[in-house]
Amino acid sequence: MSKQLEINIQKLGSVFPEIQRFFHNLSIEVSRTGEFTIAQYRVLSLLNHFGKMTVNDLKKHLNIAQSSASGIVDRLEQTGLLKKTAGSDDKRVTELELSAKAKKILSRKVELMDDVYRKILKSLNEKDQAEFIRSFETLFELVQKIEAI
Repeated sequence: MSKQLEINIQKLGSVFPEIQRFFHNLSIEVSRTGEFTIAQYRVLSLLNHFGKMTVNDLKKHLNIAQSSASGIVDRLEQTGLLKKTAGSDDKRVTELELSAKAKKILSRKVELMDDVYRKILKSLNEKDQAEFIRSFETLFELVQKIEAI
């Protein structure tokens, strides 16, 4: 390995845990305002983003065991936050979708997240805001490339 690569590994190793901690605490703060866990919130957010999904889709997106995904889905269904329906293409496949109750709660969560984003961005001038957002867009593109490997 090159010396620069080793230096970059050290730099990433020093900043990544702090960024991870920040976003973990952020998700905890947002999940506290609802009636579900962080894992349940992640499932609801995916369904909100993609619409209908299967348990298998959720398992892949969240990188969790099938049994964990099924358990989360069962608890969300019991609380009336999601609905199971027969697949539109294959009736043997069960599709999951948000209930009206979940959509209402997630709408409130979006407002809370907007408040958090506002708080973060308000502390920066417009130039720094643009740089901050550009950094996240770049990070997102890099993550997509890494996941494609």
